Amino acid sequence: MNPHIVAFGGGVDSTAMILGLIEKNEPIDLILFADTGAERPTTYEHIENFSNYLNKLGYEPIKIVKNKNKLGEIVTLEDDCLKRKCLPSIAYGFKTCSSHFKIQPQDKFLNNWQPAKETWAKGEKCIKYVGYDAGEQHRADNAAKRQDPKYTNKYPLIEWQWEREDCLDIIKRHGITNVGKSACFFCPSSRPKEIVDLYKKHPDLLRLANVQNNYNSKGSNPRDSDTNLALYLKVLSCLVQAQVEVFHLLAWMASCAIVRIHVSMKPFLAADIVIMCSYLSAPSSYK
Repeated sequence: MNPHIVAFGGGVDSTAMILGLIEKNEPIDLILFADTGAERPTTYEHIENFSNYLNKLGYEPIKIVKNKNKLGEIVTLEDDCLKRKCLPSIAYGFKTCSSHFKIQPQDKFLNNWQPAKETWAKGEKCIKYVGYDAGEQHRADNAAKRQDPKYTNKYPLIEWQWEREDCLDIIKRHGITNVGKSACFFCPSSRPKEIVDLYKKHPDLLRLANVQNNYNSKGSNPRDSDTNLALYLKVLSCLVQAQVEVFHLLAWMASCAIVRIHVSMKPFLAADIVIMCSYLSAPSSYK
């Protein structure tokens, strides 16, 4: 039988997919997770706990791979952004951050994984499980347009017609907790709810994300400054809408401004003032 590989993202869908495969006695030979070095703490905690859970069921622990340079040194997405003084590529509408720090490290590992090499040597393909749910058929259709000589992709959640609630149900049934969205803590595509959640649980990371994006706007890309200001306003507006107490909001903004000034960055004081005036002048029912 050709190797069956799980492309594990660390979130709800891929966790539920693995549990579904186990319940249905489907083969799993390898579970791969690519660590960008910037996941939320809850994601790292879940991966460790879930790996231990799988090991108790008789499966190999989750294999974690990371991006490395030509010298074999680990390079995180955060390192790369700071070195190039550039925002994550998704801020400009591209997804090279996912390609470089998720897909390529997994491909590099698999290119040297003996079971895969033996399969390809016979002119056959490995089976790769991908965790697209029932509402993501379009993603599977787009992937099918690209002929992959090494892998045959399978989409169990689509095959089973599992949606979000179905995924949450099987996770709950197995007693697994603290499973959230897997994404970099400084991702420009973070939703308002995710920004507020990061502020409440890890304000230090939200502050770091803001400072990093400010520092990176010193890059040569002329869109960096405007894009960064938009991201900063997005974070502030999310916190205001979440009714964060004014004292805490002021303290958070001040700490960000101090660090920005320290690294010789434009502190966006005008934006700060506009946001705070809007907050203070809003009806009390909105605070």
